[in-house]
Amino acid sequence: MTTSRLMSPSAPPQRVQGDPRTLTLLDLNARFLPHGQFRQLVANIQRDGRLTSTPAGVPPRAGA
Repeated sequence: MTTSRLMSPSAPPQRVQGDPRTLTLLDLNARFLPHGQFRQLVANIQRDGRLTSTPAGVPPRAGA
């Protein structure tokens, strides 16, 4: 898995490789897709056989 990591607001995103099984899921997903957009995403994945975009990830905060 490749994710974009934001180092600071002025720094460009950094691509890193990692195992998706090590990710911590949030209690609340801040990204809500309208139903039509969700259906299009599902159709794209079915057509392509995979997710063709890069998921974004944010490193955990120190002490969190």
